[in-house]
Amino acid sequence: MQVTNSPSSSSLLPNQSKTSNTTARVSNADKTTPQQAGVTAVQISDAARAEEPLPRYLQPVEGYPNPHAKFGNTYDYLKTSDQKVLREAYDYAIENGTSLETVNEAAWYLAIQRHQETKEAAGTQFVFHVSDESIPFILAKPENRAEELEKIAADFEPTFLNRLQRAEAGDFFGTDNPHLNQALFIDAVDQSLGPYRSDTVPADRPLTMPNTPSDPESLLLNHLSGSDKSALSKAYQNAKENNLDPEEVRKAALLLAVERMNENMSKTFSDNNSTAANAVKASSNMYQSIVDTPDKLIGLAQQVLGDDAAESFSNMVGQSRTEELFGRNSALRQALFLQPAYNLLNMMNKD
Repeated sequence: MQVTNSPSSSSLLPNQSKTSNTTARVSNADKTTPQQAGVTAVQISDAARAEEPLPRYLQPVEGYPNPHAKFGNTYDYLKTSDQKVLREAYDYAIENGTSLETVNEAAWYLAIQRHQETKEAAGTQFVFHVSDESIPFILAKPENRAEELEKIAADFEPTFLNRLQRAEAGDFFGTDNPHLNQALFIDAVDQSLGPYRSDTVPADRPLTMPNTPSDPESLLLNHLSGSDKSALSKAYQNAKENNLDPEEVRKAALLLAVERMNENMSKTFSDNNSTAANAVKASSNMYQSIVDTPDKLIGLAQQVLGDDAAESFSNMVGQSRTEELFGRNSALRQALFLQPAYNLLNMMNKD
């Protein structure tokens, strides 16, 4: 059996290592880190700390990585907000003598998730293979998962199995660094497990598209057409080549996706299984009404893209049409992106 969320040009297979020359993996990332409980806190002076080179995942990133590039560094896909949280975890480890390897590992899982999200936004589609033998484990009640996992353990590549066993045991990153025990990192690990994550499918429900992303941003971007994603991919590339702000591209994607969602919600679909109809159904619990005012858009931006984007949209409300909405990114200065912006930000003169 193969469970897919779309025709695939990339795949995530639990019975083989996921390797890519666009991915910078942390060494021994899936080996359990010894618990640091009882370790005496190590205080390091600011002067000594200044001599330590920052790990790659904390270094500033210029421009935006090309999601279609054959070479690159996966950590370049981390958001500024991701790096802020990772810096807090890194500082805690330095100041308290806890495991830096665990922080490195959390950064790797998060970077892999951001890389996949960016590729999906640019049009790449993923598939996750599920064998028939794995279905009882995926559908098992919590108390039966350990027994079902033991039956299929030999079918998995050792690294994936180790990751899955750690996730099932809980406290994936240990308990010595409180900055790592939050949804941002736990969700990234779960994302890497696809349909094998513990909370994907309740045991009393049928197995349907278990690897379909359910986060707000992915659900919203599902409303974009292939040509929309192609145009966004070019805008990402333009941002990368000219060292422009990638967040402007994400904001343009949100505005366009909201317009597509509104269009889909206003139609009556004769085919309930159409792509557009499924996108509306998936989004219905999150978006109960058409997003047609700045306040609704700002609220949605806060939910999907975060506080910074919501504040940015607030500043854009009422902005003159002659001003540059998306910074200096020429790929975004076209009707495809500008029209949704003017409509949703109420910046057009209405007759």
